[in-house]
Amino acid sequence: MPLAAGEKWWIAWSERLRDFDGSVLVVWAAEDRLMPREHGPRPAALYPRGRLIEIADSSTLVPEDRPELLARVLTDFLIQTGAEPDRHVR
Repeated sequence: MPLAAGEKWWIAWSERLRDFDGSVLVVWAAEDRLMPREHGPRPAALYPRGRLIEIADSSTLVPEDRPELLARVLTDFLIQTGAEPDRHVR
């Protein structure tokens, strides 16, 4: 089936993601019914330094379901990638 005109830009744009050389974290809800678990590796694989973390016991809204775990995962990722801690956050 041929792509519609509106879909062609999306594919070209997503292929350009491979050119980004920074670290990328994809956080995926393991029990999400809208975006199934098996789809999680796809966005992470688009980036040369992409990394996938699955959050168990969470569906679509990870910040609602597992806020503490999400904060820890994001903090660990930022520290591992060399981000400077914000001294104003308490």
